[in-house]
Amino acid sequence: LALLVAPPSTLRRLRTLTPRTPPLISRACAGEASRRRVELSGSAMPKVGVAEPVGLLGVLAVAALAAAVGIRLLALELELVSHWGTWHALASAAVLSAAALPAVQWLLRRNWAGGLGAHSVPTDLKLDVRRDACALAKEKSLQQLRRSTAPGENQPRWWHVCCWRLSEDDEGSCAVASARAAAATRSATPWLDGDGEALHPKFCGLRSAEPPTSLPPLRRFPLQTLEASAAPEAWAPLLPCSPEERRLAGELKVHPKVQGAPGPKDPVTMLRFLRARKDRLEAAAEMYAHAMAWRAGNGIERGLRLNTLDDSLHRRLDAYWPPTALMGCDLDGDPVYWNRMALGSMEFLAACPAHFLGRHEVYTVTRILQALEEKSLAEGRPRMYMTVVVDLAGLGFQHLNFKAAPKYKHVVRIMEDNFPELVKRIVVVRAPRIASTLWKVISQFFDEGTRNKIFIADERSTMETLTKIVDEKWIPKALGGSCELDGSDYCAPLIPAPMGGVPEKLLAELLAFPASEGC
Repeated sequence: LALLVAPPSTLRRLRTLTPRTPPLISRACAGEASRRRVELSGSAMPKVGVAEPVGLLGVLAVAALAAAVGIRLLALELELVSHWGTWHALASAAVLSAAALPAVQWLLRRNWAGGLGAHSVPTDLKLDVRRDACALAKEKSLQQLRRSTAPGENQPRWWHVCCWRLSEDDEGSCAVASARAAAATRSATPWLDGDGEALHPKFCGLRSAEPPTSLPPLRRFPLQTLEASAAPEAWAPLLPCSPEERRLAGELKVHPKVQGAPGPKDPVTMLRFLRARKDRLEAAAEMYAHAMAWRAGNGIERGLRLNTLDDSLHRRLDAYWPPTALMGCDLDGDPVYWNRMALGSMEFLAACPAHFLGRHEVYTVTRILQALEEKSLAEGRPRMYMTVVVDLAGLGFQHLNFKAAPKYKHVVRIMEDNFPELVKRIVVVRAPRIASTLWKVISQFFDEGTRNKIFIADERSTMETLTKIVDEKWIPKALGGSCELDGSDYCAPLIPAPMGGVPEKLLAELLAFPASEGC
């Protein structure tokens, strides 16, 4: 107890009195020596440490008090043994130990996890440690760059610096190292380079006919107006529907409300809206008219399809939210949409303005529609659905953010009300116990038809469930399959793996985004 509360300088004095230096004292003395090296180097970093209130006499006093308490507890145990017996004494000792454990844990966190205690560690020591970490990161990044291949070789070089992109600060050493490393090789974020003609890989995964060994082409989708049809009428017999649904879809196309509304009127779009209203023709026409008026009215989808809308903020956010991607096909040949929900930051969702989240949802769904349309044209048949695999590994009580729930509902309703029937099925894998609690909350945001498509599998049956739906070659290695990308078991960065939350600079720009341009 005395060693836990003592400041480093006192422990350094104790070190001279002990023949064998305990690890706790050695660590404290090392921290004190590091602090003194910073002082001697003439650094101008601020010193806000508080004077040490505990000296050598204080340590001895605490040790004496602890000894007295220990003797008293021993006497109490002896009395218990004489009056109650051995088993009662052992039980009381267990209770006392359990009661003392939180206090010991608190002292350990206070003195070591928190940096040797607030009374003993000045800020300059923490900054010195941070400088050392930045220098190590810079050196490691440069070593990796020296080992990288020549530009003509087929090896992705952006990976060497992706983990060492550090934010700017007053010292500048880390940011300068990151900037120089990025200039010496390909960027860790090629979708943000140049004049904005590249997309995030999360929307381009369907361009790979086989499991990727490198990033797919990141070119933008062909220009297309909102009214243009991506599915010709000749595809109507190929739709995955019954003859009755095909007939109703044809009637929906000529319905007055549909004809008077903007937007595509191809067989795929008609079937989607028809199924969203359970084959009720009038309800489907009403939904189509309302959704297309909303989509045409805000102009976001039109601007994205024509590349006349500035989507730079969205492309910068793609790596963080949502942590999803299109990659591979299910056993029916329909695309698979991978969702690492537990990596999504609920703090970001709670902080980001709802109007920008709504706009980003329209951006995300539009890119998904463009990817499905591109794949359909390449195969010469309609691909109107996708299988969604939701990985809940890492989900915990930190995701129960009630400030984020209304905003999550907002983006879900934008998709359900205006872009219906994109999902074929939803397979939830590696679901912890907390998943059932979260599902009771968020399931109410989805339509009944979507809820009926959801299947939940625990961690023990992940691979068994997935192989019934998806070819093993497309299942990421992290889930038990064989698909990996440049050493990443989860095919990052094609499938985003956000760590550490959204950068503060980007979040500040999102907070300043005009509400009039959102939805």
